[in-house]
Amino acid sequence: NTLTSVITMVLPLVLIVSIVVFVITLTGCVLCVYATRGRNIVIGSAADRLLGQQQQQQPQQHQSMVAQLPPLTLKTYDAVNGILNIELLNLSTDQIEENRIEFEFVCVIKGTRYAFSFNQDKCNIPALALTPIPCIFIRFTVHLQDYSIRFKMRYKTNEEEWSPFSDEYSAQIQSLITSTFAVNQIVNYRQKSVTDFYLKQGLIVQILDDDFVGILPQQYWRRIRNDDDDDDDPTRHILKVHKSRILGRKIDLDSLIDTRQHIAIDSEWTDFLILKSMHIDDTRSLFTLLTDIYANYAQHSCDAHHHGQFADYDTYFIGRYIACHVLQYISYDSKVPRFMMHCLLHSSDGILEMFKVRHYIIESRIAALHTHTIDDANQTDLCHVDDLSDRCDVCNVGISSFDWMLKCPASICDYHVVCLQCANNVVVQYVQLLRILDHILSDRVDYDCIQLIGAYTVAPIVHLA
Repeated sequence: NTLTSVITMVLPLVLIVSIVVFVITLTGCVLCVYATRGRNIVIGSAADRLLGQQQQQQPQQHQSMVAQLPPLTLKTYDAVNGILNIELLNLSTDQIEENRIEFEFVCVIKGTRYAFSFNQDKCNIPALALTPIPCIFIRFTVHLQDYSIRFKMRYKTNEEEWSPFSDEYSAQIQSLITSTFAVNQIVNYRQKSVTDFYLKQGLIVQILDDDFVGILPQQYWRRIRNDDDDDDDPTRHILKVHKSRILGRKIDLDSLIDTRQHIAIDSEWTDFLILKSMHIDDTRSLFTLLTDIYANYAQHSCDAHHHGQFADYDTYFIGRYIACHVLQYISYDSKVPRFMMHCLLHSSDGILEMFKVRHYIIESRIAALHTHTIDDANQTDLCHVDDLSDRCDVCNVGISSFDWMLKCPASICDYHVVCLQCANNVVVQYVQLLRILDHILSDRVDYDCIQLIGAYTVAPIVHLA
């Protein structure tokens, strides 16, 4: 009985403890299962998110690698005669032609920001004569005083984003209008001879006194460069030539970017000489309007009927040419001031006279035939007279056939040609200086003395009111 009673008392306790242990064990197992599953879910979600981020970053990185172009590396020089030369050091002419590269030029002039873009269709980008480095020529307005500009550039190829801007560069736009030459510069020249109607090419090897330089003719410096010169002393072929008979490398019009056609800088003085009027405010606006109208009409006409016959840059000069004649016809004033200037390269050669370019090209070849400065071997060049063009002897820029130029009356092999832009720059500087001097000296000297000071300082010009 005693044993039975003990078992009866202990058995319920054992059952209760067993149930409690079972419940605790079961609860622990369940919690472990859920904890493990949750950890896997968290790890999987984190892995998915990380993988998704990597997948999203890969296209962005690929796109960035494709679109991100290196910035341009430039080399520049101070502008002479208003023409800024910029060398593109990390591009080649082949890259520019094959990839149809477009450029953007941004500059700051006297606190004002200007920007314009261009490509190979609008501006042919040539290489330097002795190197494969492409270069860009940009023409700015020349002032009475030197002024500085700050600029930067960027570029893009087909279906790509713009590259980062290049470093910011600065350059001086010099007020001096002259021809400058240096050693190792390739130039064109004429010797003092009656048969030198056509230019020869040579390399400057010496800077001499009295405005003379020593030039090695092309056939000799090319042999030296190619290390195939059989001459023991090539210096004996050096020619002594005066600077007035030397021209720098020609800059074709299709290789020049004229800021006058892209941004309105100093529009008050643009085409001042051709308008020949002091009251240029009203005349300038009408002249600009007519130029734009006729230039657009010329562009449409060339595209429709004369495709390939005229260059793109010709349309601007066609518009200006027609606008000038229309303006002179409807508002001609015999009292407008005129300017008489001597040759800008050799003042003793006489007074410059204005010619239409086509008229000058034909007349100069006829004069060369009459004076026998074109021999029988070169007469075949006259068969292509319609394709002939000339260039300014001051800035070396080509002159459009639909433009004017100024020529001194020297002999057929000695005369100099000056483009309208260089002549305009000189006249503008002269007029600006006269206004300053007249304001300061009008109570002390007469106007003739003021003109003499201006002519001595700027150029040999006389203002005929």
